[in-house]
Amino acid sequence: MCLCMYFILSFLRLSQYNSSIYLFVSSSSLGCTLQGSIFSNAVLSGTSFAGADLTDSDFTDTYMGEFDLKNLCKNPTLSGTNPKTQAPTKESAGCK
Repeated sequence: MCLCMYFILSFLRLSQYNSSIYLFVSSSSLGCTLQGSIFSNAVLSGTSFAGADLTDSDFTDTYMGEFDLKNLCKNPTLSGTNPKTQAPTKESAGCK
């Protein structure tokens, strides 16, 4: 797992009981495995998920800019359903 994404996942785990998570990341997750991640209620401004494996991830109520969302929706691994939240990955990200 990439170091920057390890930090993000650790932060999200520590903040899982908060009603909102504000996370500003401006680095890339190129080549990271983020299968089954839960990013709900996070602000992922300026984040690139290019090359990341996002299978079974949950992006419910996540905010990211239109440019970042457009690039996220191009990720071929944006598929499946999160096993914990039952949220469909592509739909939770707001991709059509």
